[in-house]
Amino acid sequence: MLLKDMNVDKFTAIAEDKIAQELKHLLTPTKDFHWWDTKHFDTYFDHKNESYWKNKTSLEEWKQFHTVENVTKALMIQKHIESLDYNVYHWVIETTDLMGIEYSYYDEDITPCGYLKAVIEAKGDIVVALNQFLSDSDMIISHANDIAATAF
Repeated sequence: MLLKDMNVDKFTAIAEDKIAQELKHLLTPTKDFHWWDTKHFDTYFDHKNESYWKNKTSLEEWKQFHTVENVTKALMIQKHIESLDYNVYHWVIETTDLMGIEYSYYDEDITPCGYLKAVIEAKGDIVVALNQFLSDSDMIISHANDIAATAF
């Protein structure tokens, strides 16, 4: 499905739902998870912030990355990529997250990841984000194919 053929309102509703689901998950009290290593955290967000994100973020910063506009554009890019030839793009389709943040050991800071990263790096310009994502994808596909070819 091409970007020009997509109904933005449909993707906006999906984005709102995905953000609400993720926030609900992050704000779940850790006592509800019954994991041995999360008992001293109030919420799952607190656990992830200390354990994975090195205390480099806050819920407010998470919300700045995960706006309805950004996630809507990320969903549209994801849908476009998934409409491409699966035999070529399966490496990307199967391994790319829609949205999220991760700790970058190189930058020693929090960075967005997945399709959301492309949108944020393009400063919200969906066409630039898609083109950059496809360019990066081609490089990843080439690298993955080289690894797969040498594995046999």
